Amino acid sequence: MKILVGYDGSDAAKEALNVAKKHAKAFNGKIYILTSLVGGTGERAKDIFEARNNLEDALKSVEKEGIPVKNTS
Repeated sequence: MKILVGYDGSDAAKEALNVAKKHAKAFNGKIYILTSLVGGTGERAKDIFEARNNLEDALKSVEKEGIPVKNTS
């Protein structure tokens, strides 16, 4: 089973990741984590840095539980 989680570091995203981990464990699945940013101007470098950190935290959380995971960015 392949499970895709859109992740932005929000509480809702964290809960979605927790549900995905439960399903991956139950069905021997692999989790794919995706993050995205809205285009435009502004503090782009800061937004990218924050998104990367959130994504890394999510990946580590899944890896720690021994679940196969892939970053799709």
